[in-house]
Amino acid sequence: MSELKDKLDESLASGDGQPNSIKKGQLMNTQIATVEFVEDVDAFMGRPENGSEAQIVLKRMEETYSRMKIIEANNVGTKRRLKNQIQELDKSLEMLEVLKKRKSESKEITNHFRLADHVYIKARIPPVEKIGLWLGAKVMLEYDLDEGEELLVSKKAKAESNLKATQDIIDNVREQITVTEVNMARIYNWDVKRRQAEKEKGKGGSGS
Repeated sequence: MSELKDKLDESLASGDGQPNSIKKGQLMNTQIATVEFVEDVDAFMGRPENGSEAQIVLKRMEETYSRMKIIEANNVGTKRRLKNQIQELDKSLEMLEVLKKRKSESKEITNHFRLADHVYIKARIPPVEKIGLWLGAKVMLEYDLDEGEELLVSKKAKAESNLKATQDIIDNVREQITVTEVNMARIYNWDVKRRQAEKEKGKGGSGS
């Protein structure tokens, strides 16, 4: 039983026991490649890998753009789940403080529990020595009040750290998305001007 509890403690502290937490490797693309800003379009398009083929270059950029948008959306979802998780942990810690206070005062807690929609029952809760924490996957484990508080605080710190890392990824990928959008616009305009110049040149040749 002690071994099982140690494993579950580790799971709770690391976030593995919660579906809304970030597991190892779940933070997506922390090393996102920096997109080069195309300042000199003529020089950029003249590179061997581009060969002055605007449509090929634009297609390649669009593929990169789509991948970055997916990364952004996934991390925005992760951010939302982490923020909800932190709010739930704050509520749990607040309730834990109430339980500890009532225990020290040897006072009961009066609360209302919902039985069904619009149906509640009033209950009196005597001072408690232990609490039950959900570990996920329909698993709950009993802890002493201080031990439970330590685990919740640790889990909140882990979630806040993951939230900051996720926000850094979002900020980075959004910056790369903006650069890519500007590059695509510049190359598109370059191609339009090139085609117009070729068209005018063709007309001039026909006229002569």
